[in-house]
Amino acid sequence: MEKFIESKNAEGHEILLNLDANEQWEEEDSKIREMALRLGLYYIAKERFPGGIPPTYTRTNSESRIDFMLGSEKVLENTVAYGMAPEDFGLILGDHRAQYVDINVQNLLNLNQHDVGSPTGRRLKSSDPKCVKKYINKLKKNYENHNIHKRVENLWNALKNNITMTKDHINTYEAIDRDIQRSCINAENEIKMNIHTKYVWSPALDKAVKSMQYWEKRKKLFHKKQNHDYLYEKENQKDSMKKSE
Repeated sequence: MEKFIESKNAEGHEILLNLDANEQWEEEDSKIREMALRLGLYYIAKERFPGGIPPTYTRTNSESRIDFMLGSEKVLENTVAYGMAPEDFGLILGDHRAQYVDINVQNLLNLNQHDVGSPTGRRLKSSDPKCVKKYINKLKKNYENHNIHKRVENLWNALKNNITMTKDHINTYEAIDRDIQRSCINAENEIKMNIHTKYVWSPALDKAVKSMQYWEKRKKLFHKKQNHDYLYEKENQKDSMKKSE
């Protein structure tokens, strides 16, 4: 079982192991505790009941905690709730108390969809001479209005004989930089965005298309990994055959 879990860990799987270990976690030579440490598994009940875990196994004169739910780190992080069946359920379920865990599977398995669409296009298109000309003309006008060139020249002259910049120099530099950025944004906003009306559009349709694009990308990544694993195994077999020859 330990080798199987190690192989699944290596493949990137998350682990939730449920078992009756017939021994307690707190025992000095607890094998279940040693195995969990080796595999990087967490005792979920211990994390949820730091003050003391209720017994999971009851007989007439004894009680013990020998049933475990062990999870990998991400399973523990995404555990929303954990609990046990009431003690009086014993007659129905047997002498072991049933346990349950509520996991946020969406987060655990990364099933939340993300917007995979391209970023919003810029108004400025360097391949459109008309847009470029309009942008440059507006930018020049903004530079003149903010006296950018003269301010840069003055700062340059002030720094010629200074090894380091003073606080006043830094403030002047940052003020010029802010005005340059605002000038560029203002100039780009002068260019009108091209709106295509060829296709029907609605919020619901846009959401459906993005959802389809997301899962198509996930599918491609999955097949890519499968192909990579297959090729890797094939190369290993070739190497083994060469060595045996």
